[in-house]
Amino acid sequence: MGAEPSPAERIVRSGKTVTAAGVSAGIDLALWLAGELVGRERAEAIQLNIEYDPHPPFDAWHMSNASEAVRKLAKVMMDQRMPAGQRRLVPKIAWRRLIDFVRTGK
Repeated sequence: MGAEPSPAERIVRSGKTVTAAGVSAGIDLALWLAGELVGRERAEAIQLNIEYDPHPPFDAWHMSNASEAVRKLAKVMMDQRMPAGQRRLVPKIAWRRLIDFVRTGK
């Protein structure tokens, strides 16, 4: 689809598009956007009002940081969240996206 992953970045800006992955990164993005729209001081006041002070107890925030056991468990947990009927469609959807990309370059 043209996206390039930036796993070391909390917020990624590409032209008019700004993205973040994960719950806390989404909060970071919202605070960044508030800073862009209304200024840093007001964004910091928002952060203070929601008492947002992330200090995660573990360093498993990305696949590159997590142990092999944690990565495997996370995959099992995600697989269990998706109903079996949908899970079996994932390879088919991925294949169709690849074919579309090859055909159209998009």
